[in-house]
Amino acid sequence: MLGLLETSAPAAVLAWLEDWLFHSGAVSVSESGVTRLEDETRDTPPCWPVSELRALYNTPAQAESAARSLQALGFNTRTLATSEEALLAPARERLPPRTFAGRLVVLGTDDPPPRRGAEAIVRLDPGTGFGTGTHPSTALCLDWLARQNLEGLLVLDYGTGSGILGLAALALGAKRVWGIDTDPLARAAARDNARANGYGRRFLVRATPARPPFAADLICANLLRNILLALAPRMPRLHRPGGYLLLSGLLITQAEDIVTAYGTSYVCEERIERAGWTALVLQHRESRR
Repeated sequence: MLGLLETSAPAAVLAWLEDWLFHSGAVSVSESGVTRLEDETRDTPPCWPVSELRALYNTPAQAESAARSLQALGFNTRTLATSEEALLAPARERLPPRTFAGRLVVLGTDDPPPRRGAEAIVRLDPGTGFGTGTHPSTALCLDWLARQNLEGLLVLDYGTGSGILGLAALALGAKRVWGIDTDPLARAAARDNARANGYGRRFLVRATPARPPFAADLICANLLRNILLALAPRMPRLHRPGGYLLLSGLLITQAEDIVTAYGTSYVCEERIERAGWTALVLQHRESRR
């Protein structure tokens, strides 16, 4: 049995809490969404964005121990013992068909094809891997990918989750994708999805950030802020000169920190925003020399 811990935090302490959960033994941490708490003392629109976090542990005892420590610090938590099968089932049930930029369609594995022809189709069983296209941070990435010419590109999907971004890139013409994720359940989901879409030999999934067998034309990383900050020194070594970097998983208020951290090697070309979230499109500075 696995252990699942659910909690929430305002943006000001989100990075600290994400770090804390990993140091407490979580094998994965995902942001399931943002709510906005209303200030009941004033007649104002909703404010104070609060992110909901889910941390997966190898055992229920680990999750319960972490929850007790967080409760002592004032956090509200919920834990449950679960199985891989139980985690997979609700993810399968809640995946609606989605269309991005009028070009890319993401469907459940058993959904019928769209009535009108689509240029690119991805069939997805998300499993426990983050990324279905329903969360704004993922949707921002899919919209951007669907507006690009990816023909023949080599793509690195850092924190691949369900594999949705890598699969979308392949469906849109990319030549090959290298996916990295530390969560074993996410890796299993990504591999299954790659095979289901006929990309088993073109989508390689690995656990460790070993150097890919190619310099990437495009790197996608839909991750948490603190992880993106930690990756800033490493990313340029994985890129071809002039390559592009698509970063998401960020609240709008977190974007400037990321732009600054990557500024030595990258120029920010585009910021895309939706529902309090942002995605950044950066280009390797080498192309400007």
